[in-house]
Amino acid sequence: CVPASASIMACGIECSDIGNAYRKCDQDMCQGFNHKPVTEYCRFGDYCISLPLYEYDFEPVTEAVEVSTLDFENAVEKKNCTVEAAFKRKGATCHAIVYWVEYKGINQNKVSTTIISTGGETRNYQQEVCILPEPVSSKERKTVTIQMGRNNIIEPAVDRKEEEKAMSDDASSRVPQYILNKILEMVNESCHGIPNEDDSNSECYFYKAVTIQQAKSAQQRVYILQLRRHPCGCGQRKPTDKLPQKQQRQQQQWIDALRSGHDRLVLRIWKGGSQWWNLHRNSSHLELARKEVMGYHVARQAFVEYNNTVLEASTQVIRIPRVLHFETAREEEPWAIMEYVGPDSFYLEQPDDSYLTSMIKVRTEFGFKEPHPRWGRLPVDQALEYARMVLHQVILPLHRQTSKGASSYYQTFMLLSECGGSDGKDNFDNVFTYSKMVELYQFAWKNMMANLSSRGTTGEVEEVGEDSWIKQCLQRLREALVILEGHCAGIPNLQPVLVHMDLQPQNLIFCKSNHPQNSGSTRKEMMTTTAEVTTRSDNAASQQKCQYDISVFSVLDWEDTAWADPRFDLLLLCRKVCANLEQAQFLWSEYAREMARGDDCNDRTAGNLLGTIEPWLQLETVHSITTLLLQSMDLLNGARNPWETKEDLWGKLQREFSRWEERRVAHE
Repeated sequence: CVPASASIMACGIECSDIGNAYRKCDQDMCQGFNHKPVTEYCRFGDYCISLPLYEYDFEPVTEAVEVSTLDFENAVEKKNCTVEAAFKRKGATCHAIVYWVEYKGINQNKVSTTIISTGGETRNYQQEVCILPEPVSSKERKTVTIQMGRNNIIEPAVDRKEEEKAMSDDASSRVPQYILNKILEMVNESCHGIPNEDDSNSECYFYKAVTIQQAKSAQQRVYILQLRRHPCGCGQRKPTDKLPQKQQRQQQQWIDALRSGHDRLVLRIWKGGSQWWNLHRNSSHLELARKEVMGYHVARQAFVEYNNTVLEASTQVIRIPRVLHFETAREEEPWAIMEYVGPDSFYLEQPDDSYLTSMIKVRTEFGFKEPHPRWGRLPVDQALEYARMVLHQVILPLHRQTSKGASSYYQTFMLLSECGGSDGKDNFDNVFTYSKMVELYQFAWKNMMANLSSRGTTGEVEEVGEDSWIKQCLQRLREALVILEGHCAGIPNLQPVLVHMDLQPQNLIFCKSNHPQNSGSTRKEMMTTTAEVTTRSDNAASQQKCQYDISVFSVLDWEDTAWADPRFDLLLLCRKVCANLEQAQFLWSEYAREMARGDDCNDRTAGNLLGTIEPWLQLETVHSITTLLLQSMDLLNGARNPWETKEDLWGKLQREFSRWEERRVAHE
């Protein structure tokens, strides 16, 4: 029997052995060797590899789908570059995509039947396997996006048109096709028929996707889309002045974003709902997406208005990316398209990554060596210098502006993010405060105690091993919560502001500049003060003075944004960026001084009523202990698969309890 057609079939499989063996190494240093060059070229998600699947214990977890068919009789090839394959059961995890070929014949009744299959659920042959960059869980998505597989054969040179087509196909296979189609539709609807800015007589053009680069992100999927303009030839011009004013503004936003990003845009797809505010438990990623988008909107508005009213012309203007479109039609996969403000963008003339490249994986902070395997932390001798720069260029402007117009900013954030409003009143019902966070820890403690009891570890049973140790930790946590409760009455609530909560170097873009910092101090002056604090802290590392100033150009990743007491932003900067108590106290006092001498009464009140840092450091320690215990008891609802072992996790808990005891004694 001669086959009438051949189809490339695919399905998702669950096989943790493959997922673990071929994933990227999370650490640059491995057993003393620099593994970073190898990690950079570990791109199994981009290529297919041939594996003898009969040697692996795997399970097909999605339906089999057809991605391409070659009709031998009519010499026609049918391609489906991207196909959605539904999960076959709940609780499944897809680690890789398997491809195989099915040859089909036509019987007497003109019905297509499979003659030979090289794979599927059988294990008799080597099959092409594409390992996913990150596993896909049926808890997060109903389907798995299956794309045409690629191999790592070096292809011969092609001409310009073929190269552009290949690159365009490559872009189409990186993200869900329906999203890419929607983006191109919106881009061309806004920009088609608009001539080049530098030549009003140029012919009109339309956009195509050329390449897509995936950016590093812990919770979300982030892509940088490179578009390219192509002559249209239609000879039409859009009469933009005749459009409604709102539509003109929307159209101009797309045009400005493409020009400033040199035809690049950023696609952000939310897949997780973990936040600092919810103890990193996985909640609604749709709610997180809405809050983050509103964080971008409000922060951009605040910095624009601050720049217009306060900053001098020579001062570096912080650019918050525009959110051009936010899509929630599919609740399981909300996404947004945003302005690109990274390297090679129009306004970023001299990018600087010296802070990012100087980060270390293990740092001595607040008395103990702490590992930070993902991004790392700034060295002790650079921590205060960096924290002061962020304080003056980001936190103070953001807090001053959003405090000044608190009511309008709050209404924008709460109502548009569908978090509920306050009916035009200034009661700020959804604001995070010291006492509200204590209530959250108490609720989590009750939840953990109930979970522990359900395991059968009551007083009637001899408790040994892990559960016994967790119960001891919960008892110590309860004692700490009693102390925090006692602090609540003595900590006045300050005027709420928009907070970012994660101002680490990986979430900021920096540039070189030759003008003084926003605070009126040059980097050299700031480093001199920093060096004095560093020396008093017995840190031997020398201070390296640069020939230029570094400024914050943009602030990204507003995942933890919220309307809150301004001390939360300051606390995270003091605890997560600063390396010791003396640096943290210096920064805390500097914030108080700067706010107390401000022009606005809210600023002066915040500066005068800031209080000491000690009860806030105690709060952050309890926050860390609560989060680590939830992680130890697997109560994060699938959020943040930890990279540390159970032993490492317990080591962190022990160090946090030691810090708690030290701060409790110091505060008495």
